[in-house]
Amino acid sequence: MLKGKKIGFSKVVLNPISAFIKWYFLKNGFKDGSVGFALAKYAFNYTLLKYKKARNLRTANYVNSTNKCNFFRGDKD
Repeated sequence: MLKGKKIGFSKVVLNPISAFIKWYFLKNGFKDGSVGFALAKYAFNYTLLKYKKARNLRTANYVNSTNKCNFFRGDKD
């Protein structure tokens, strides 16, 4: 998805908002009434969860890479 790129807090906040605006206004979702609103809301939630998951995975990978156990290399701490 976003290999090697940092996912900042602004991306987690702004991209879902832009997805909602895209689906509701630019794709004329407002003309469909409640169905258009629901689609825009789903686009918002999907984008939010996508970036939160990517951020959490990246944070978990960073933590795991910095806290490697040296037991198997023969290092004694």
